[in-house]
Amino acid sequence: SDSDNWAHDSFTKELIPDDVSFFSFSDKNTRPSQWFMASEPNTPLTYLALKIILKKVLELTAIHNPKPILVTGPHAFKEAYAAFLQSE
Repeated sequence: SDSDNWAHDSFTKELIPDDVSFFSFSDKNTRPSQWFMASEPNTPLTYLALKIILKKVLELTAIHNPKPILVTGPHAFKEAYAAFLQSE
């Protein structure tokens, strides 16, 4: 989670089903949220997200004013989510 928000005390691990390897809320644009997620280690979705984010960071031509929403934020994570769904 981002450092400026956190799950309420009533949100416990029991709220996520045992057969779920990744959990996220959706934002108002139906993108998987990057501000709260939970996953098992080595899930393909988190691997794809890190791979896409790293690629976007390395492709930046000017690092002084990046667009976080596109490069490391919800849009980048949505790309990873779409790629994961296509691979299924």
